[in-house]
Amino acid sequence: MNLDERVPLFSGLSKLEQAKLLGDLEELEYAEGEMILGADTPATWLYFLLEGKVEIAHLCYGEFVPVNILTAGQLFGEASLTGESPGDLRVKALAPVRLYRLPVGKFQRLMQVEQRLASNLVKVLAFKLTGSGSELAQTKSVLTKYAAQLWDSVGPAPTVEAAPSVLPAVAATVAVEKADTPPTGLVRALNWLKLQGWRPISSVLSLLVAVSVLRFVQAPAPVPAVAAILVWAAWNWLTGILPDYVTAMTAVVLLVIAGLVSPAVALSGFASPSWFLLLGVFGIGAAVTRSGLLYRLALHMLRLFPPTYRGQSFALALAGLISTPLLPSANGRTAMASLLAKELNEAMRLPPLGRGSAGMAMASFLGFGQMYFMFLNGTSVCLVVWSLMPEPLRSGISWISWLGVALPLGLLVFGGCYLAILYMYPPEKSSGVSRRTILAQLQVLGSLTRTERITVFVLGSVLIGFLTQGLHGINPAWLALAGFLILTGMNIVDKAALKGMDWGFMLLIGALVSLTEVTAKTGISTYLTSWVGSFLEPLGSSPYLFIAALSVLTLAVSLVVTAQQAIIIMVMSLVPITVHLGYSPFVVALVVLAMGGGWILPQQNPVYMTVLAGTEGKAFTHKQVRPLAIVQALITLLAVLASIPFWQALGLIPG
Repeated sequence: MNLDERVPLFSGLSKLEQAKLLGDLEELEYAEGEMILGADTPATWLYFLLEGKVEIAHLCYGEFVPVNILTAGQLFGEASLTGESPGDLRVKALAPVRLYRLPVGKFQRLMQVEQRLASNLVKVLAFKLTGSGSELAQTKSVLTKYAAQLWDSVGPAPTVEAAPSVLPAVAATVAVEKADTPPTGLVRALNWLKLQGWRPISSVLSLLVAVSVLRFVQAPAPVPAVAAILVWAAWNWLTGILPDYVTAMTAVVLLVIAGLVSPAVALSGFASPSWFLLLGVFGIGAAVTRSGLLYRLALHMLRLFPPTYRGQSFALALAGLISTPLLPSANGRTAMASLLAKELNEAMRLPPLGRGSAGMAMASFLGFGQMYFMFLNGTSVCLVVWSLMPEPLRSGISWISWLGVALPLGLLVFGGCYLAILYMYPPEKSSGVSRRTILAQLQVLGSLTRTERITVFVLGSVLIGFLTQGLHGINPAWLALAGFLILTGMNIVDKAALKGMDWGFMLLIGALVSLTEVTAKTGISTYLTSWVGSFLEPLGSSPYLFIAALSVLTLAVSLVVTAQQAIIIMVMSLVPITVHLGYSPFVVALVVLAMGGGWILPQQNPVYMTVLAGTEGKAFTHKQVRPLAIVQALITLLAVLASIPFWQALGLIPG
């Protein structure tokens, strides 16, 4: 029997939502005469009666007087929805009882997603109004709250006359609450400025200071002005005065208005294959999420691996490491993996924005998004770096030789960062689900639906196309976009799914890619190249000092420009000077690749932004994981220094 057949409150929920909900329900049994709910019971649970019957009694003049009897399919404990304690009510089993118990917080979060539950709750509680005494008063209180929520979601407040006759007070309450006049646009703007405090002023001052200072820099004409706009954008990202995508798009508009670049250059990112790749992957990801495939996969992972936080987080990170050479798009990998991490968090009942959910997301990011430097085809940036190396060296680097040189560094970074995740983000409680619950959830999902089968076929075809790119030569962006269009044409990705995509993030990525092209066209990259080279050359006599300075400088540059920009700028500036210093450009490139993937500031790493968007803000906040970003930078630096003896033994750097 399905969950909606056992509990009428859950009628109308999809199989996917029923399977998710089943993972949160705790099944309990009580013997006849056993007390289930009393005055000292915490008001944190909802109870759903599956079998048997219970008696609701109220304390009256020192004695408990029965006021209602509930049978299978009914609920009790609804007072906890308003934070009220059971008070003088008690619930006792009149026969052997089997029931589900659900945390109130879980139910309230589900109601925010499934508005149908509010409607069902109103119907169920209205039926209970045939009771009397304190239970009736509590039921009216809860019903008032959730009827108001339901009416808020469907339109204007109803009048008292239009309300159901059983609850005229409910409609009156809603009508009064809805009568408040919203603040005007001017008032909202003034409130916003008041909340932001000093930041709007600092944003304007940062642009004025940058223009005033950089105009004295000895550089070609466009460089100081473009750099001033980029400094302004970096300050806005750091302070959060505006949404990230608004800042990025404003910088693009300022570049065009000032006549520094043409519109074609300023908006070139929106015509780049990388932007369309992200669009296609996000579109396919929307189909995968809506179909329930990821949740099904998450349940199978829980079944095959230890269903614990450590077991599942390690399996997720290791799967990402293994898949890195198979999928050359870091954004594509992390877009899929972040969705999987979100589903695993739900299946393991890790609370949103908790330490456990943040740790699971960071394990996903580590495996799928941070180990790219180990493989020649780990990401497109690796191939760009490879193409910048001198021809004799480039022709001698194979996939296997790249992995051999990078392996010690990669293992140290992977192991150190994973241990840091376990230490810094332990789950709030012992997380996991029983094998019995997992099997029950899989049984509720049943066999693959038509939507799931089509999605699996399209997703599999796209992945095979990624892996065989060397044979057909088609850019992965067009493969992903084709898969997205197929799913859209078959209405698997419908208008609701399209609206649910993070278009603000898509604007941000397009603008960031555009800014990369702007720095190349205006000569900023060339200017930085000469500056970086002159700084590092005097340090070449000491391998440890040179590599440490290279690592720190790469991290510093990545704080100003994006990770991809920092890596390309550093490699372009260092390749010409490393050969005569006795350093292999290959090792220098590996160090830059490893250190350039930082995410102390979220905007410096688009791959990290993909994880943040893919988890829909439910797994972690950047403030929550910024300490890990700093620790990871230190771990990577130590791993780089620890790899020096190995590289010296290979003759790649001076002994």
